[in-house]
Amino acid sequence: MRCPHCDKVFPFFTLGLKTKGPQKLCPHCNKTMLLYFNSKVAALWFALLFPLQVFIFKPTVIGWGYNGTLSTGIVAATWLYLSLRLKKPGE
Repeated sequence: MRCPHCDKVFPFFTLGLKTKGPQKLCPHCNKTMLLYFNSKVAALWFALLFPLQVFIFKPTVIGWGYNGTLSTGIVAATWLYLSLRLKKPGE
């Protein structure tokens, strides 16, 4: 993810270690930013990931002998991660 203040890149999982809730602290500049779900980006990623899930990922995972729910969970977590964005408070 990229900080909206200092524009530096940092791993997503460092956000959870700093604070709880939607307000997060940048590990570089220590300024507050908000984590939010962008529905427009989510719709675009859903339009791409849903057909891939149905026609490629799920049949492949079932062919390997696993439950199809495994691929659904992985694709859903990826979709959620790709739909999260950071913004400055008050924007």
